[in-house]
Amino acid sequence: MDSMVSRIVEIEKASSGELEQAEKESKKAVEEHRRNLEEEKRKHIAEIDAEAGQLRQRAVEEAEESRQKEYEKERAAIETFMRDPAIHEEIEELVLSLLLSK
Repeated sequence: MDSMVSRIVEIEKASSGELEQAEKESKKAVEEHRRNLEEEKRKHIAEIDAEAGQLRQRAVEEAEESRQKEYEKERAAIETFMRDPAIHEEIEELVLSLLLSK
């Protein structure tokens, strides 16, 4: 009976050691997987940040192009306005009437 109890105790000790080793290996594997996931997360965040920066840059460039087109359009309208002989004549008449009214 004592030998049987001793044998059971030995088996429990051996099993306990194997269990501890398995737990250590499992924790190590989980920790390694966590580190890999964290690294993957950092890479994805960096990619998202880079893409967002590119989108912002593109939006700024498009806004600048739009502003430039509007500027050119307004400038052309002003130049057309300034070249219109009817406008010049009207301005001359207004200036003369102002000068003569004083």
